[in-house]
Amino acid sequence: MADLRKLGDTPITIESKTYPEVCLRMDGTGVPTTMAGGGTVNCNFRAADQEKFKLRDHGNDTFSIESIAFPGIYLRMVAVDVNSQTTTGGVVNCQLNADGGGHETFKFRVQADGSYSIESLAFPNVFLHLVGTGVTAHTAQGGGKVDCRFNANGGAEATFAVSMASQSLDFSNAQLQSQTMWCWAASSVNIARFYNPNTTQTQCAQANAQFSQDKCCNAADAGGAACNRGSWPTDALTRMRHLKEELFRALTPVEVAAELAKSQPVGVDTHWRNGGGHIVVIRGRWESGGTEWLRIHDPWDGFVDVTFDSFVNNYTAAGGVWSRSYRTVRQA
Repeated sequence: MADLRKLGDTPITIESKTYPEVCLRMDGTGVPTTMAGGGTVNCNFRAADQEKFKLRDHGNDTFSIESIAFPGIYLRMVAVDVNSQTTTGGVVNCQLNADGGGHETFKFRVQADGSYSIESLAFPNVFLHLVGTGVTAHTAQGGGKVDCRFNANGGAEATFAVSMASQSLDFSNAQLQSQTMWCWAASSVNIARFYNPNTTQTQCAQANAQFSQDKCCNAADAGGAACNRGSWPTDALTRMRHLKEELFRALTPVEVAAELAKSQPVGVDTHWRNGGGHIVVIRGRWESGGTEWLRIHDPWDGFVDVTFDSFVNNYTAAGGVWSRSYRTVRQA
């Protein structure tokens, strides 16, 4: 798992180590502005929106846990009666606009296996506790029980895997490249089409602009040597005001997740082993069994899923190496 302090707006899941695939769930419907908090905190099988969160860093490995589905709603724990005699109980619910509040701030205690126990800052030595018995399918209302437990650091039902949640951008509007050398144009236009499905930008218009031509949109000329040429996407993205930054390196998984969390696809130049290259777009990512995966839109092959490590060093049979990254933005 990545450094929790660097996640920013990247969505995470909090999965029980005792009950695999059972995740913390927060329903902030109707949460009042009163001190008592409200809503429902329980668990669910696998993660949808109500099982995804953002960590708000307050330093010293302390964080508030904000709902993705209910922005401004935070996990809350009150454990006045939880001590060495009672062991379990307390209240775990949620609170509105409570980032950094006393009952809404937690210390993440790392365990030997990389998991975490989540301790209340207001109630030292009291930890989040989840019972997922019988939670074997995802339901609208969730199930199981979430409360807190005294002296449970590293204990059963009180340890959690904190992982970056799966992310996916809608690239259903994307095109394949219309000429053999137009991967740069297709990927650039696909980024524009993601940001604005009604854009009038086209691959051939970008070729005209890039190569100072006026005939690349003619079917008879588009495949000719004057138009069907390779290029970087830098100029095309700049013309369409979608280039935020060009980097001459691969991004890390956390950096990719941060861009996707802002709904910003990432352009990539993958350099072939024997020369030449190919421009594709990262449109999503997920983690499975400790392996990081990427969702790619490749203007030659279409939608491709590939492990992060393979994409960095050995993309497709041509052995592509991730050499440049293009951070994008809705309007530069």
